[in-house]
Amino acid sequence: MVAPFVAWSIVLLPLGAALGLALAPLRGLAARRVSTAAAAATVVRRPSRMHQLIPPEERHRPVVSVHDAASHALAWLGAAVGSRHIPLGVDRFGESGTIADLHAIAGISAGDIVNAALIAVYESTEAG
Repeated sequence: MVAPFVAWSIVLLPLGAALGLALAPLRGLAARRVSTAAAAATVVRRPSRMHQLIPPEERHRPVVSVHDAASHALAWLGAAVGSRHIPLGVDRFGESGTIADLHAIAGISAGDIVNAALIAVYESTEAG
């Protein structure tokens, strides 16, 4: 049974050129009563810099990262902040098409970000 939607929250972390991608799903998340704290970065190189990116009071929230590079490049992020993390990124290469087509193929479209956020809050609620 799916829990009724309550006011859930996530941290949305777009990196680099993915910033524009991450803005589009905010309306869809708000419609589903998911509040979003967005932190933007051009690059995340070390876990020791997380205090600059995600404040301590936000670290309990699940994190959805969106990166226009390999999703596993940010696999450490959840462990660094101590919460559920769903990394989205480009894990297939050599495709051609419009930018929207490529985002959909890579799984980093607005719909993919909304789905990842809903999965993150649902799994965090189930675990808690």
